[in-house]
Amino acid sequence: MARQSLAWLAVLAVACAACGSGDDATDAGSGDAATDAGADTDADADTDSDSDAECTFVVTPEGGDFEACGLRLAALPGSVAEDTTIVVTHPGPTAAPPEGLVLDSQVFALATADGDPEFSFAAYVVIHLPHATGGAEIWVAKQFSEYPYWGVLETCFKDDAWGGIRTASLGTFTILTDVAGNDQPSSGTGDATWSDQEETFSFEDLGFAHFQPAASGARFIDLYGVSESYLTFRLNFTLSPEGAVDGVTASVDGWNNWPGITPFDPIAVTVSEPEEGHLVGTAVGALQHGGTEEETSLSATFDVHLARHFWLSEDPCYWE
Repeated sequence: MARQSLAWLAVLAVACAACGSGDDATDAGSGDAATDAGADTDADADTDSDSDAECTFVVTPEGGDFEACGLRLAALPGSVAEDTTIVVTHPGPTAAPPEGLVLDSQVFALATADGDPEFSFAAYVVIHLPHATGGAEIWVAKQFSEYPYWGVLETCFKDDAWGGIRTASLGTFTILTDVAGNDQPSSGTGDATWSDQEETFSFEDLGFAHFQPAASGARFIDLYGVSESYLTFRLNFTLSPEGAVDGVTASVDGWNNWPGITPFDPIAVTVSEPEEGHLVGTAVGALQHGGTEEETSLSATFDVHLARHFWLSEDPCYWE
């Protein structure tokens, strides 16, 4: 339940990393990881890109299912106020896949005929994109011109021929093949002291130590530890390629620090990365209990080996 309740937070954080600081998308790690991801790009990928080839179809206010230009789009009635022409091209990719992913499917750029950059559907539409991975694990990704990596999106449909997303916006999309595997085992421990309690938490088995890469190169870190007495400790933050920490939230045994909700400063996190994916750090600050005004101090340490984790939508977008 704890993992599900923060799914929206992970998606939001990754979107913000893709669109601003450095959550919607996902990222590769820092240092050599970023270099490796860049070197692994798509020079050998068979993307069949042809930026001069255009195809169009029209989405109507009545909505419906549209299968054209090599993709599938389902729109609810009222998704557009008037007939809207969608132009589809196949540009060459300018972004690198995050580490552990490869680009071997076609790139689809979707835009309105007038090129309106502010266009958005009035309701989410479902878009299915084809892939050529032979049934391998896949993720739908979006290309952001200002960032070096493809941003992996919350993928709501997968089969051996298609990958699907819900979106209210257009843009440049593709399918990335997952060659490293999602949710590999993580490991590590942490200690926390709060409200006259002290516990050691495990980030394996019932717990986890996840990272989700964003298009900017940042990583959203999600640490969830479980003690022998089944108390839980959760620490989330965004880690930039340069090692800067932002967007910290923390909770332990009903005590919380959530910026904008609890009335004090965010938890201060310090972190080092002795080797790729190995984080060692501390978390210090104030916590508030439930909906009360009772406060306590948190002092925590963690030593974890991360596993990459992308969120798979819990609301599938099947094609009917």
